[in-house]
Amino acid sequence: MDASERAWLLMHLHDQAATLLKMADEAKRDVASEERLIAIRDQVFVIKETLGTLEVPHALASRDEWSRAIGSDDGSS
Repeated sequence: MDASERAWLLMHLHDQAATLLKMADEAKRDVASEERLIAIRDQVFVIKETLGTLEVPHALASRDEWSRAIGSDDGSS
């Protein structure tokens, strides 16, 4: 991946993270909204996809896969 593509993806990741923060702030004000939590879940998926495109190790790993990658069999930190 060339530097300009990487720079664009990093700016895109920044924007995605800002959107996630805004969504979380809105969810705090409306804690009963299941739709907001679903939207947050979807945004997290989008961020994980961007991290995967940036070739960040284990960006798309499940919790169990991540636990194995960091050497924790039980998932605790």
